[in-house]
Amino acid sequence: HTHTHTHTGTSGARDAASRLVLNHDAVVSDAAKKALGVLTTHTLSNSVADCTLRAAAQLLLQHPTTADREAFHQDARALLVHAVAVCAGEKQEDEAEILLQIQKVAVHVGSRICTPRDMGAIPALFLRQALTSLHKAANNSETVG
Repeated sequence: HTHTHTHTGTSGARDAASRLVLNHDAVVSDAAKKALGVLTTHTLSNSVADCTLRAAAQLLLQHPTTADREAFHQDARALLVHAVAVCAGEKQEDEAEILLQIQKVAVHVGSRICTPRDMGAIPALFLRQALTSLHKAANNSETVG
């Protein structure tokens, strides 16, 4: 099989996404507790951690390589808008607070990735790129929607 992108890049992004999905509950719990200081599981913060990690996994699956940086960042912004809308939900939570929490979760999870315990170096690089792109999109958003 020949591919239009490098095998390492493709498997790296997919491996990062699959690790995030497989360990989703544990990562959400850790991020909600340690990044956002929340002890209960049924909170807006838990929802924000969940939405942030889902957005990161989706971004990795949409972009098996990060060759097209502009499209990567545009999709990160679109996924961020969706994450904020989901988290705000029916309760009409404050979007600025959600954006701040998304930034905290992205930084925390990015700093906690341990290679090779959690994943290989290349998947970790892809996951950090996705989290950084979501963080930048959240940081550059005055209001969303």
